[in-house]
Amino acid sequence: VLEHINPDINPRLSRPDYGRYRRLLVPGSYTLKFLKDDYRTKTIYNVAVTNSGPTEVDMLLPPLRPRPPAPVLNYPPEDTTLYDNMVAFVWNPSDLADFYLFELYQDPELGIPIYIDSSLIDTSFSLDIPLSDTVYYWMVRGGNCNGWGPYSEMWMFRVDTQTGTDGPIFRAHAFELYQNYPNPFNAGTGISYSLSQSTEVTISIYNLLGQRVTTLFEGAQQAGSHTITWDASGFRSGVYFYRIQAGDYTEAKKMLLLK
Repeated sequence: VLEHINPDINPRLSRPDYGRYRRLLVPGSYTLKFLKDDYRTKTIYNVAVTNSGPTEVDMLLPPLRPRPPAPVLNYPPEDTTLYDNMVAFVWNPSDLADFYLFELYQDPELGIPIYIDSSLIDTSFSLDIPLSDTVYYWMVRGGNCNGWGPYSEMWMFRVDTQTGTDGPIFRAHAFELYQNYPNPFNAGTGISYSLSQSTEVTISIYNLLGQRVTTLFEGAQQAGSHTITWDASGFRSGVYFYRIQAGDYTEAKKMLLLK
């Protein structure tokens, strides 16, 4: 309470447990100033205090840094199959987020999580336990000093180590680009594809900004199944895209480099 008449009335703090503040004042006109760290300050002038009853003033202070928006998930992609049971998760940074909450479920109704961590400060997270061959659901939300923001979408993926022990199954009857293996990887990974006819082929790698960082192959190839290895030892950890252009056929897929 900023008193313009009585200098003996000094600023006071509200109760920290519920924010209410009460004070006896002599009748008159007052200025109220509301202050709290990380919130916008508001001032109200000419608040009349009389002998007829209490004067109530309610104020809602908007935060300087609102809660962060929902993150966008990145890897594992929605409705995909992983052939490795040591899984790494990646999501895009959420504006205003200082930390993240990660949740992993086997139940689409989100019953009891099989893993939860609310102390993550990075936008990637690697499980240190192997996952069983089944279906999983995961989501993330960001937080800051003002609380948690909304959840991301919930994405589903499958772990299938039985099929993946010999790598993906390829079919050479059509143009097709397969998921790289292993994925995630920490040094090199194989990129396999099939060609239904002989043609000119270009295999390129792109970063998240859409910039081409290297070209693995460019030239003519015979029809059939092919595998090319990317040695990523000189690249930073993160999400990359590999793209094939074979005649009129073009496709790209996502992969994760972890070091």
